[in-house]
Amino acid sequence: MARRGPAGAGGTGRPDANPRAQGTGHQGRPTAERAAHDGQHAVAGNRCRPDPAPETLARPRLNAQLDAVRDRRPVLLTATAGHGKTTLLDQYAATWPGRVRRLKCDPGDDRSAREVCADVRGHEDHDDTLVIVDDLHHLADAAEVFESLAASARPPRLLVATRPVAALNLSRAELAHTVVIGADDLRMRWWEVDRLFTDVHGRPPDPVLAWDATWLTGGWAAPLHEYLLCTRDLSPRQARQTLTAPGVPFAAGYLDRQILDGLDADLVAFLTRTAVMNGPTAGNCADSDTPAGRAAAAAMLRRAERAGVLVRKGAEYVGETLLRHLLVHRFATTEPGAQAVFAAAIRPMREAGDPVGAAWAAYLARDRTAIRELMDRNPLVIAAAVPEHWHAMLRTLAGPARPVDRQAARMVAGDWEVFAQPEEESLRASATAINDIMDGPLRLADVPELPRGAEGEIVRAVALMGTGDYRAATAAFDAYPRDLDGPPVAAAELFGVLAKLLAGHGCDVRVVEQAAQRVATVGPVWLARIARAGLTLTGADEYRREAAAVRVACERLGDAWGAALAGHMDACAGLLRGEPDPAVLDASARRFAAAGMTAAAPWALAFGALARAQLAEPGAGELALRAEAEATRWELPGAAVIARCARLLARPDAPGADYDALAADADRLGIHLHAFLRLRRDRGVAPAAPVDIRCFGGFTVRLGGRPLDLLSLAPQSRVLFRLLALHAGRPVHREVLATAMWPDAPADAAFHRLQTAVYKLRRFLEPGRGRRDASEFVPFEDGAYRLRLPEGSYLDIAAAEDALARARQAAARGDVAAETRILRELLAVADAILLPETGPEEWVLGPRDRWLDAAGEARARLAEFASL
Repeated sequence: MARRGPAGAGGTGRPDANPRAQGTGHQGRPTAERAAHDGQHAVAGNRCRPDPAPETLARPRLNAQLDAVRDRRPVLLTATAGHGKTTLLDQYAATWPGRVRRLKCDPGDDRSAREVCADVRGHEDHDDTLVIVDDLHHLADAAEVFESLAASARPPRLLVATRPVAALNLSRAELAHTVVIGADDLRMRWWEVDRLFTDVHGRPPDPVLAWDATWLTGGWAAPLHEYLLCTRDLSPRQARQTLTAPGVPFAAGYLDRQILDGLDADLVAFLTRTAVMNGPTAGNCADSDTPAGRAAAAAMLRRAERAGVLVRKGAEYVGETLLRHLLVHRFATTEPGAQAVFAAAIRPMREAGDPVGAAWAAYLARDRTAIRELMDRNPLVIAAAVPEHWHAMLRTLAGPARPVDRQAARMVAGDWEVFAQPEEESLRASATAINDIMDGPLRLADVPELPRGAEGEIVRAVALMGTGDYRAATAAFDAYPRDLDGPPVAAAELFGVLAKLLAGHGCDVRVVEQAAQRVATVGPVWLARIARAGLTLTGADEYRREAAAVRVACERLGDAWGAALAGHMDACAGLLRGEPDPAVLDASARRFAAAGMTAAAPWALAFGALARAQLAEPGAGELALRAEAEATRWELPGAAVIARCARLLARPDAPGADYDALAADADRLGIHLHAFLRLRRDRGVAPAAPVDIRCFGGFTVRLGGRPLDLLSLAPQSRVLFRLLALHAGRPVHREVLATAMWPDAPADAAFHRLQTAVYKLRRFLEPGRGRRDASEFVPFEDGAYRLRLPEGSYLDIAAAEDALARARQAAARGDVAAETRILRELLAVADAILLPETGPEEWVLGPRDRWLDAAGEARARLAEFASL
């Protein structure tokens, strides 16, 4: 399957309106307060909070992970130099509501583990104190220090930053509650680099340059900072030339100082010789194909892993893309036998299913025949995996390409990247199918040459998604083989997530981030832009501007399809938030028409009618009728359901306004009807923000995409919040709540305490609610309270219940593939202790044991499948 060649991308997040508020953007210069305390073991003071660096980027996802310290879960940031660990800690400390104590370890620090642990515990003089330990790796007993602190019965609110420590054993059961933020988490995503260039450094918008910079640096913060410093006074053309210059001159000095100078000469020589390999193993980078040669190569790879230069992933070792570029350039320019080494790497990389890496090896070996064969056999895979400048260099050496219908190819594999290695016949057949989706009613039966198998199923799923049959489309995307790799799997995952969001079901924002990052890693750029726009559909505050930013970028690049789809997602996101804007939807319709996407026009018409119906504007009913007629003519049942929603809202008493029939059709298509069929809302009245609640592994809450400070909530109200979340939105009678929380108190006293706890919880979740207004989040109905979550919310217990039920259904019908996939989904959610901060309270012990048993049975079942 297609894989990235000598480079990849990574990172996450997006800045909010105040880039100094939180997160990290690059390895910033030390602030004055930090510099004043360099060389000291501990920083004194009640609230020692260094001001955040002036050039930083907010990263809400990372701050949400750091919030685990509020529940006394230690957080470990482990990555090589330059990933922004210290900057992230500085900014998080600036937002901490209590006291902050910092311990900085310096080179040569000779304190023992006992002394450091005593120092940390001595700083925790208040319950709200945050203890930060920076550069832990400088201690001789770094692993012992962290394990002693994290495994204690009552660990401090501890944030630790360190480079990789080989002796650290995070597999210990006592450390299961530790939150680990690694290099892949800290890497900057493509859209974050785009924000870094424009919002933080004031560069002109250039999304292509941002993509290329992310591709080359892998989202590594410090080299990105070096690039920005080197190109600060250069023209855009000179800035691009600096990025694509051989030997990455803007970062060579940094890589030498921070990485290569600290390695032994023989290890540097080994890394230089094997840098051309994408994912080196003991077999493909050995000097000789003998047991002794493979053993020597394995020993060198383990040394590189201990030094933090390589990370082991399965049988392969993965390193920094930028460092590989530097080492390959130096090897090619200093080693007389370099071309022979590059030539020898072509065949194993091609056989391993890495045509991109093989093409680079062929380019470095100047093997025109090999590179022409690779690019003729995999033209679209290679074009999608590398930026245009690098692709042009490969094509120049390969010579003219064989005749291919490039326009049809670009629609499917160049832009959509549906296939990994499409043959020309399959490509043209699939292009025909996509053309039918965009230009008229699609009938798959009329395309007999459509390729069958996994690739054809993706095309079919895209077609179903285009018609609005989200249930069938999601099932098709979920059924795509996950054991494959490369763009097809990433595309299937992304489209599956977008189908759920567009159907109004909502989705965990982290799931969408993961899908977007996977697409950004494997390409192509077009699909990565759509993934970034899809983040707006989550409703999270930090992503509200993403779709609009993508639309502007696409318009600047001349990508009419991308601009139309991003604009449509922006309009749909506003409607799903309860903030319909007919003007935005009208503009979306005009973009569809300008892009020639005639079959998409009924969608814009239907959503425009719904927006006007929600706002009770005159003429909404007539527009809804016209939208329904157009959707029916174009055979778009999903758009017809949206138009009928608009008609029902505009004229609930009109003939033909049959709610039951509409609900049945919506359910058949997988559309969450109530996400669209809402009561009219006046302009300016905002809906309740979506909530993200996690109970497994620690109780955390995000409201509207922002983490809530649960420490500011009264203790009994926190307990009530957890108890209601445990019941996953089901009503809980007040007597059950009172008995669970105050089993020994008289009934009257327990009910009074319960009313007080409910009142404080409501004020916490709805600070703007009037005293007599009904509660959106904690209503009281028939003697019971329940946690009512707004549209687009996520509760991990509810997700686990759903996965468990679906796994049992799959087991009953003997569908091993579906059961395997669902059990992995269940473990991704529920493979952790339920509400660990609650302790041994009676009301949590039963559910906790139940989910521990469910996770154990799921692991046993997966092991049984693996042995078949």
